[in-house]
Amino acid sequence: MNPLLNQLKSIINHVSKDVADLFTLNSKNIHLKELVPLITNHKSTIKTERELLALTFNTYEINFESLTLILETKGKQNQQILEVSIRTKEQIVFSYKSYEGIHLLAQDIPLPKNLLQYLAS
Repeated sequence: MNPLLNQLKSIINHVSKDVADLFTLNSKNIHLKELVPLITNHKSTIKTERELLALTFNTYEINFESLTLILETKGKQNQQILEVSIRTKEQIVFSYKSYEGIHLLAQDIPLPKNLLQYLAS
């Protein structure tokens, strides 16, 4: 394999590991339900609203450094959380999908403190 490609692959793997480490080092636990208003109310959030079969679906996206947070809800007032994902370009760091039957809504998830500070601003 080309040495340049090997070096590039090594750099990408290193950056991905650093981002993943942010979620274990220097992090604070937060309930998923507490994260939702931080995403929906932030000034940098991009909101997309779609209406399908008289149901309202909202998608919120916010970028912070190398992370992208995506929240999908159902209902005009975001009554149901459908999906929450936190990802980099290389990997999904956290994912919650309501249709998978995993009950994470009441559990704490670790988030980097600087991300929480950004969302709270």
